[in-house]
Amino acid sequence: MISFKDNIYFEIILLSFLPGVEARYAVLYGIYKGMDVKLSIILGGFSVVMLSLILSMFIGVLDVIIVRISKRVKIINKLYHKYLNNIRRRFKRYEKYGILGLIIFVAIPLPVSGIYTGSFLSYILGLDRLKSFFILSSGGLISILIVTIPIILIV
Repeated sequence: MISFKDNIYFEIILLSFLPGVEARYAVLYGIYKGMDVKLSIILGGFSVVMLSLILSMFIGVLDVIIVRISKRVKIINKLYHKYLNNIRRRFKRYEKYGILGLIIFVAIPLPVSGIYTGSFLSYILGLDRLKSFFILSSGGLISILIVTIPIILIV
């Protein structure tokens, strides 16, 4: 039987799916825990592709669920609209670059950027699922490189 306790592979994949952490920081966690840098990057890359696929397929469903809940719970309505307005405001700087701007927005390893925010943004912009998947995957993989290249150069 597979034990998930003390399984660093499972920890990296699980962390990669958490909003705010995502693969870019899960890879660093794996390296910190002693995992080979290349293996950690491969696991993070796999997680980026899977998360990008899931979000590009189901972000519309998630939006509908949140909107239905927010009709009943006013604080969720307020927070959700504040989040969406924040996404739109932050993306303004990158908007002139089109798809490349959205990839850069997803790739930048800062709070309120990343695959989750990029998926909402691509949904708001009306991008199709395939284009959204490409953008999210590309940005997520680039973000892994941005945070791990300094580690690779040091090690």
